[in-house]
Amino acid sequence: MTATVTIAANKSHWLDRYAKNHHEWRPQQDQNGDSFWCRRQGIIESAFDADGRYYEGRADVTSLLRLKFISPLSWEQLRQRILLAWTALRLEHVLMRAWAPLIKNEAHGSDEPYFQVPCFDGPEAAIENANQWLSFVEDRPDRIVDDDEFHLHSINTARVVDTNRSLSRLFVLPRKALDNGETVLRFCLVAAHQITDGLTMRVWQESFLRLLNTPLSGLQTSISSLCPLAATKSRLPKAQEDLYPAMSGSVARRRWFWALSRILRHVRKPLSAGFPNPLRHEQPFSESKAYPPTYAEVLDYTSKPPLNTFVVRARVAPDAVSRMVSLCRQAGASVGAGGFALVAMVMMELHERRHPGDQRPFITAFPINPRPFFNHMDPPDSLMLAFCDGIVFPFLPSDLDRDGRFRVLVRHAQRQLSAFQKRVRPQDATDPVAYMGSRGAGRVIAMNYILSVEREELKLPDHLRKNTAGPQGMLAASMNGSSQTCGVSSVGRTTQKPGMYDLSRPIGKGEDDFVADWFDTQGSVRVRDGEFLCGVYGQHDGMEVVVSVDGNAIDEEKAEEFRQRIEIIFNDHSSRVTKSLL
Repeated sequence: MTATVTIAANKSHWLDRYAKNHHEWRPQQDQNGDSFWCRRQGIIESAFDADGRYYEGRADVTSLLRLKFISPLSWEQLRQRILLAWTALRLEHVLMRAWAPLIKNEAHGSDEPYFQVPCFDGPEAAIENANQWLSFVEDRPDRIVDDDEFHLHSINTARVVDTNRSLSRLFVLPRKALDNGETVLRFCLVAAHQITDGLTMRVWQESFLRLLNTPLSGLQTSISSLCPLAATKSRLPKAQEDLYPAMSGSVARRRWFWALSRILRHVRKPLSAGFPNPLRHEQPFSESKAYPPTYAEVLDYTSKPPLNTFVVRARVAPDAVSRMVSLCRQAGASVGAGGFALVAMVMMELHERRHPGDQRPFITAFPINPRPFFNHMDPPDSLMLAFCDGIVFPFLPSDLDRDGRFRVLVRHAQRQLSAFQKRVRPQDATDPVAYMGSRGAGRVIAMNYILSVEREELKLPDHLRKNTAGPQGMLAASMNGSSQTCGVSSVGRTTQKPGMYDLSRPIGKGEDDFVADWFDTQGSVRVRDGEFLCGVYGQHDGMEVVVSVDGNAIDEEKAEEFRQRIEIIFNDHSSRVTKSLL
């Protein structure tokens, strides 16, 4: 499908895209008469678009989803149910079927990324479109499909999605029998990061599980009703920049707000220099390695990403999590803050082993869910992110009491994280200064907007940059003394757990005699240079830490030390109590 879109040649300003409905969806038709919706990508979206478009899928999100199920259906019947559920999922969550063409902007002569969402004349066309992005991977005599191996290959080969055809793709792996006699369905969902984030991915997974459990007649009705142009309109997600709260007051007041925001970025005190990731190679590998073409029937091995990605998955036992939760409560902190403190404490121990006497702090940055800052309470259905430039944890040596160390660190985490949760202006006389400061909640959206405008061009390859002056002008933003030690995203307990659907109910032999229930999931992103991105998730049976790792920069054996230590650090026998801290 080829679009014809005209963009007015008006001179642009860096504030043009802030709270002005600049990224409005518009109905279009191609030369064949096929209808679609089209809008310009937002600033955050286009930055991630550049990641994936120019760097072989960098930052693309992959989720390995496993569901227990019971059914007498044949494999062919199951395949048909999966296809219909996948079709309905792409119709409900419209960016899953979008693609991202580049369209020339006449104002400055450069190409800009857009979203185009196709609509369909009927269910047959929608099913055919979805089927193009659904691949069934089968066992062979010389190869049994392994979950983790396939996941690893999918993030270390050519980009899985196609910018010009579809920004999502689903792989269905063979059914697998567990040791207890239960059977799981295995899926690998890949999506471009410009259409999704962690919260959105969870919503999509739960929708997919719901649709798999929907009777076939319900799926067919849903598909038919969601195909037309008009039915798609209400499901089109806005760019987050269009949802930002408009500035109130006079023109002079608004200009002063933005001038002061830029001045604060210029004069704010940088964070202290932190210690580097202790798991790094002395010298990073100069290029990524190629993988053997084990799954060449569904993956493209003719090119590879600039960096290898590998995944570390640690499981913290329920007893250890209970101990950690108890310490969080003693410290008046959330379990989410506990996830940050846990990673910080382990990294400090590993740094101490390699560099005894170096007591620089641990620094981490993290993604912020910006939706509450502009009162967007709809279920997540697109990428919406803001960023923190870092929080700091003081270095605490391992010969101090483990529990005492954790209490100190989790208090630091809670205090710094809570600054990003005060979304309503405080009424007392002291907090407003911090609230509207350079790192205060009152300026989170404004500061992130300025940062996003700066980063949008920096994400492009050198030959595509326009080298225009950024929002800061002559007042360059103050930079931190070092990069972060590693990234952490701690989301607390998830709602996804076994028991969402009843596997014990009686099952007959009809086409709708099928029940699937939650088993587990594992996510990853294709990494950037030096990344060690820790996702900390509360589970029904403990806690899980899943890390996406730059395999060119990080030593896999050292990363294994991280996994082993984080799994046992809260076991009773691992506590060291040679000095009391609290």
